Amino acid sequence: MSIKTKLKSRLSWLRVLRRYQIHIKLHYLYPLQHTRYGYIAPTAQIETPVFLTNQANVYLEDRASIKSGFKLVNTSGKLIIKRDARIAINCTVVTGNHVRISGIPLGVGNVYHIGDIERDIIIGEECWIGVNVTLLSGAKVGRGAIIGGCSMVNKEIPPYAVAVGSPAKVIASTFSIDQIIEHEKTIYAPEERYSRAELEEIFNTHFDGKKSIGIDPTPEMKEQVASIASSLGIKLYQ
Repeated sequence: MSIKTKLKSRLSWLRVLRRYQIHIKLHYLYPLQHTRYGYIAPTAQIETPVFLTNQANVYLEDRASIKSGFKLVNTSGKLIIKRDARIAINCTVVTGNHVRISGIPLGVGNVYHIGDIERDIIIGEECWIGVNVTLLSGAKVGRGAIIGGCSMVNKEIPPYAVAVGSPAKVIASTFSIDQIIEHEKTIYAPEERYSRAELEEIFNTHFDGKKSIGIDPTPEMKEQVASIASSLGIKLYQ
């Protein structure tokens, strides 16, 4: 084997090693470095591998959770995940929209984000984002909502909604009004709770004729939750 061939072979392996090192940093090491985030609560959880384009624009509140396979594509757009929200495996979030501009080649406009429109994406408290869900620019998922697996969200989803499909449509509420009131008495401080009037407006607007899927807890469930919450230092209000 000639010296030139040997050098090419070694350089090829060095390139592979370099790509592997970059992959490890981006998908495994950087996501676990809390100083790289805009904010991350000590109780938030990140399960690698994940990919976060602009980690400084990511905000995770208490007990927010992101599972493996998550991808965030953002430049100036923020991703805000509020407390107790859960994101299942292999979800994708994209905060920007490309814009076609006359006279500018697509390969230039898209690559250099010329004219892009970036909007924040907000995931409310206690949301459950199912497997393989995609959230696009401007998506806002209200408190307590559930987004079914493989759905795509590109708009606002109301609080306590169950939404599925591409684009996602509301098919049910997670709880009835009475259940939400009882639920929030336990989970949220008084000033954070929805009033009955606010909930009635939400239900009249979004859930008319739709079912509620939530169930009431048994006394045993309440005892178990109280014990777990105490061990984790989570405050319950009743």
